[in-house]
Formats: sequence, structure tokens, C-alpha cells
Amino acid sequence: LSSIRFYVEMGKNEEAEDMLIDFSKILRKTLSRTEQFITLREEMETLRHYVNLQKARYRERVEVWFDVEESTLSSLVPDFILQPIVENAIFYSLKEDKVCHIRIKSFLDHGNLCISVKDDGVGMDAEKISTVLNKDMNINRVGIKNVNERLKLNYGDGYGLRIISEEGKGTEVILVMPATTERKRLR
Repeated sequence: LSSIRFYVEMGKNEEAEDMLIDFSKILRKTLSRTEQFITLREEMETLRHYVNLQKARYRERVEVWFDVEESTLSSLVPDFILQPIVENAIFYSLKEDKVCHIRIKSFLDHGNLCISVKDDGVGMDAEKISTVLNKDMNINRVGIKNVNERLKLNYGDGYGLRIISEEGKGTEVILVMPATTERKRLR
């Protein structure tokens, strides 16, 4: 909202209007949670609005590519599961005061839906990866922990997040869940 206000103050009303549209669509989606599972297509649409807001806020410092297989778009996923992962990718990539490059990819692998969010940020060592997924972690990492726990609660311990990272090179977070179009309820 602060970024939108600054655009209005600077007289950049078209940009502010575009940001308000993206923000209102995200807010509407968040507040109208009638479905706990949505198609990946719907989740990607919400994520694109979020990415648009971040690109408007950080301008040329954020570049995001979507490489989403058409065959994955009808798969059901827990609602609002990608935004926390992308938010962390942007936050930790921008710490280095460089352009943040993120690739979001979806694919099917042996009956599983895999969604990869890969950045070129600061990366992490194995100890930090363990801390990120730890239940007793600090509040700054609650989004990733929440996503991992939601996947495990809905699909079992064989599913969740896989984190591949190297310090100074970036991080890839892979969400793994069954590829299904059958409606399920959260446990």
C-alpha cells in the first residue's frame, strides 16, 4: 500500500491503478477463501498478481519467469501456497542489492506434481535449510514452515518441500504433492 501511495504522490496514476488492481485481486482471493484447494492455474493467476506488485515496487530489480507445463494446470493445490515461497526468494535475493532472478516451473514426476521456485539469491548451508523447516523457528520464516506443514498434513510425510541451496549461488524450493484433480478436504 505504501508503494501505491508513493506512485500516486509522484503522479504516476496509471502505475498506481495497475498496482491497485493486482492488490485488490490478491486481497479478494485471500478474503473469499471458499475453496481450500484450487487448480494450479488459479494459484498461478494469483501469484502473477503478486509478482506484478513486486515488479512495480522494485522495478528492474525483480525478474520472474514462468515455465508451467500445461498438463499441470488442472492439478489441485492448497490455496495460496506459492506466494510465501516467492516472497522469500525476492526478499533474500534483494539483500545482495542486485537483480533478483526467479524461475517458477511446474512438472509431473511419477504421479507427483512438482513446483520449483528457483532464485539466484544468497543461498543457504545445510544447517540453515534444517532451521528453515524446523518447527521451532523464528517468525521470519513462518511462511515456508507453514507451506511445508500444509503439504504434509494434506498428503502425508512423503510430501512437502525439498530445498536445494548453495551459499552465494541461490536456492531452489521444490513443492512435491500428488498430482490430482480430485477435490479433497484439509485435515
